[in-house]
Amino acid sequence: MPSCANLQAAFLTIINSIDLGVIAVNSDGFITQVNPAAADILGLLASDLIGSSIKAVLPQSPLCKILQKQEVDGEQVLNYQIGTRRVRVLSYCYPVITDGVLTGAIEAFYRMADVQKTAERWSGTEYQATLAEIIGDSEEIKEVKAKVLQIAGSNSTVLIEGESGTGKELFARAIHAASPRANKPLKIINCSAIPDNLLESELFGYDEGAFTGAKIGGKVGKFELAEGGTIFLDELGELPMYLQA
Repeated sequence: MPSCANLQAAFLTIINSIDLGVIAVNSDGFITQVNPAAADILGLLASDLIGSSIKAVLPQSPLCKILQKQEVDGEQVLNYQIGTRRVRVLSYCYPVITDGVLTGAIEAFYRMADVQKTAERWSGTEYQATLAEIIGDSEEIKEVKAKVLQIAGSNSTVLIEGESGTGKELFARAIHAASPRANKPLKIINCSAIPDNLLESELFGYDEGAFTGAKIGGKVGKFELAEGGTIFLDELGELPMYLQA
């Protein structure tokens, strides 16, 4: 049976290797543990945090309420003010109870921008058509299916032409499903539905404050959301020539 020391070492190894930020405090509110992800999200050194009072470093932290035996929401979005920077996080807090006594507390948090990016990255990517779902046994269909299998293994750009309703998007999904990128996002963009003046920001994103009306925290572009996967620019021919380039 593993010793307590070995279990503690294994636990610390796991905590220090995950992307979830973790901060632990004792019953007096002093920070006892900070993993690398937490230090990175907060933009501070773990060595500067350990031993400090959580009230002094992060007065907005729900850990302060937990230590005062106040109830906190299980999940909440918080804005941490660190110097002149504001760090927005999705936070979870848990009391540490030993033999019925409150001996400390733990806060785990994600950078909110990363949460939003992950949500946007995978939204609308569940459905993937496969070649088996494309019905038809004519020589023309067989030839197109053979081409799909041939090109799916490459990273080449593919131009799919055809009249409206002939299944261009279906074949785009089939190419993605047959490719090594099948477990990565597939992002489909209807170019004709995006105003010309917004296309660049939709495709490439923007930083907070880049222009009047820009979203707080900025916006991740579709190309970045499709990183490692496939992006299908539908109705590309409807865009002005200078934007098609």
